[in-house]
Amino acid sequence: MNRITQAFTLCLAAALATPVTAHDFWIAPSAFGCTAGARIDLHLRVGHLDQAEDVVRDPARIERFALLAPDGAMQDIVGLDGRSPAGVVRPTVPGLNIAVYDSGSVAHTMEAAKFEAYLADEGLEHVIAERTRRGESSATGVEIFSRCAKSLLCIKGDSALGEESSADRPVGMRLELIALRNPEDVKPGDAMPVRVLFDGKPVAGVKIVAANLANASADNPEGQIIERSDDEGRVTLQLPVGGMWMMHAVHMQRLPECAEADWESLWASLTFEIGDHAP
Repeated sequence: MNRITQAFTLCLAAALATPVTAHDFWIAPSAFGCTAGARIDLHLRVGHLDQAEDVVRDPARIERFALLAPDGAMQDIVGLDGRSPAGVVRPTVPGLNIAVYDSGSVAHTMEAAKFEAYLADEGLEHVIAERTRRGESSATGVEIFSRCAKSLLCIKGDSALGEESSADRPVGMRLELIALRNPEDVKPGDAMPVRVLFDGKPVAGVKIVAANLANASADNPEGQIIERSDDEGRVTLQLPVGGMWMMHAVHMQRLPECAEADWESLWASLTFEIGDHAP
């Protein structure tokens, strides 16, 4: 039985009841900065902004949960199954460390009107157009989705690695958001340039949403900043206030006709902290 079939068979019943907003998923560290060797708890959050909930550690859903150090070393992030925080780590290499979470694929089906609304909300107009072209606009939407979450941790200490130790970088996710400035150098009101990659290549037209989690809420959509990636996969977002920011993006593609689902969606998120709130 292949991976898609397993995901579809084992997870379909739960996915049927999953609301659209439950797709938002990110890493929320107990601190975005600390001295080398200090403990950071890594909470996984799912939901929509202020309505999100903690996710307990589930080894069946984890494909990769690891910390990438500035020197290139990758260590698994440990935790207790069925508990939150889902991970605990003690970064030892000064510089910009990257917490990485890749999930397995989960099947999800939705009646037509809700599926079309979800596509419009996530900026997936190309999928709406393709469903229209195929005469599927009134058909149930069946997808598999997976999550690609990153969090940028600024670890204090003397580093011999030079400027590369302060840069975000690709970590091999299917869909990935890459910060093109170190969050430590970004102040309230500054621009944060970001690049989105799909299978390692820039992708244009992706809707990227940035939310300051201390101010944005489900009832305050104006608290979010929305832009589209250009032909090089780049977007620049003006961040008006300090604190914790979460960016997310969704990319969807049609699966082969023989697949158990019609579409595959990939959900990427990136969390970091800027401004006076940073340690």
